[in-house]
Amino acid sequence: MQKKMESQNPFLQTNAPTIQEVKIYFDQKGLPEYEAESFFLFYKKRGWKSKTGNYFKNWKSIAYYWIQKVFHSKPWLFNRNVR
Repeated sequence: MQKKMESQNPFLQTNAPTIQEVKIYFDQKGLPEYEAESFFLFYKKRGWKSKTGNYFKNWKSIAYYWIQKVFHSKPWLFNRNVR
């Protein structure tokens, strides 16, 4: 039953990022690697679902909001040389 549900979920098949993709994206935004790992593990544990149980269509959109929260709470983490 579990396999059938996963095969019906298009996000798990095509849109779920790898840890390497997340690290590259966060590095491009000027954040350290451990922040990318935190993001990846948090959403992987949640099954790449929102609080309401819906699958995300684009992981970069949720990464953007994660990065915004980090920027406002810990601005010293950002590498200012990266734009």
